[in-house]
Amino acid sequence: MIVLNERRWAEQVLNTGELGDNPAATAAVLARYYYHVEGLKRKAIIEKLDSLYSQLIPDYNPYGWEKLFDKVATQARRRELIEIESIPVNTGEMKIIEALPSPRLQRLAFTMVVIARYFNTIKSTNNNWVNLELKDVFALACINIPVMEQADMYKALIDVKVISYSRKVGNNNAQVLILDETKPKLFVDDLRAIGHQYQLYKGEPYSRCQRCGVLFRQSKQNNRKYCSECSKNHAMKMRKFTCIDCGKEVFVVSRDGWSCRCAECQTAARKLKYQRYYEKKKKEVPTALPKS
Repeated sequence: MIVLNERRWAEQVLNTGELGDNPAATAAVLARYYYHVEGLKRKAIIEKLDSLYSQLIPDYNPYGWEKLFDKVATQARRRELIEIESIPVNTGEMKIIEALPSPRLQRLAFTMVVIARYFNTIKSTNNNWVNLELKDVFALACINIPVMEQADMYKALIDVKVISYSRKVGNNNAQVLILDETKPKLFVDDLRAIGHQYQLYKGEPYSRCQRCGVLFRQSKQNNRKYCSECSKNHAMKMRKFTCIDCGKEVFVVSRDGWSCRCAECQTAARKLKYQRYYEKKKKEVPTALPKS
């Protein structure tokens, strides 16, 4: 998962309870947020992640996440949060992209330009390389084809000198050769579904999901508000509230409109309620009548 603005992404997760398609990668972003923004140390970061994920993941098993939380909490201090507002695609680059012979090839080239510039931004020595697996590049370009056809499309971009392959055996990274310093033509502000952003630029009917913000193809028959994934899981949207006893922020599914305490405080409140009930019952037991 690559995110343009990790601070904004972490804050969105903490406000909405939406962990995204890759909760493990989200945990790494949250760990850096807790360290660099909230100033938490390793142990506190692990506790925060454990508390949050136990609320958001059905059938949560703490032992299954223990090693990951320890790893991301340990590594959180090694890198600052990435905070990029948008990635430009320049006029000269768009001219070359739009001259390619097929819309799919244009979409792939556009995606690779965006990814290469992203890696250039976060690492000054990147030198226009796309450091992602082939399948991940095509997923971001929104092109679903077999592996052999993916290789053919890469070869087509190599033939017209849009990209070049790494010379290392077994390394599928590619270097984009068409990046320039001409005037920006458009800006990409979301690295999910980059291919759809190119299709939107070309005038195709795309809308932003009102729940997760990703672009999806809009139907002419109805004006959908949500992408397919969010439409399917809309009933599981989370609600956040502050526990009335301890002040901790808690997530529950939105259909739970009555909870007002975290799990620990709810258990304590229930025990106190039963204790008071039994104490009251004891006081109500009639005393034995004196013998005549």
